[in-house]
Amino acid sequence: MAMRIRQQYPGVKFREGKGSVDRSGRFVCQLCYCPYPNKRVWKTIRLDKKSYREAAKIRTQWISEYVSVHPQLDFA
Repeated sequence: MAMRIRQQYPGVKFREGKGSVDRSGRFVCQLCYCPYPNKRVWKTIRLDKKSYREAAKIRTQWISEYVSVHPQLDFA
């Protein structure tokens, strides 16, 4: 079940184990984006509940902002 959810939301990874929750009780999630083959960009966010759908929405917004800030990169 967990593997199917991860495949449904690529680029969204919740931390596991000791570092999965921060001091304030929020879940730590890492978002990944590869604008071109040899470049990987990571962003760490914290959510109140472990929701892949919410993290995927934030990832989509973040990617669109990243593309608008870096117009010189070829994303096609």
